[in-house]
Amino acid sequence: DARPIEFKLPYLLAMRQQAPKMFNRLSREGTLMAFVDEKAAEASKLFHELTANVPKTLGGYPKEPEASAAIEQVMAVMLDFPNHEQTTRQMDERSAMLNEPQTQ
Repeated sequence: DARPIEFKLPYLLAMRQQAPKMFNRLSREGTLMAFVDEKAAEASKLFHELTANVPKTLGGYPKEPEASAAIEQVMAVMLDFPNHEQTTRQMDERSAMLNEPQTQ
């Protein structure tokens, strides 16, 4: 069977360091772990997509060095918090502008 990649702790640490406002808001709301679970599922899906066509062990896990390379890629993509300086309100306003049709 495929071994799960350890993602939750690195994600929590990265969020706390790079996006403390987001970390604190999710903690206050009580949704932090659900959010991290969702991100871990995304990371797992990305890992499986990246390793879909690589050689596998008898247990079905991708062989090295492909497995490690895929984990590095997943971590690089998933542990990036590009909007970490924005406040929740700024992100909400930006999201609203991008998602709602503009009326004049």
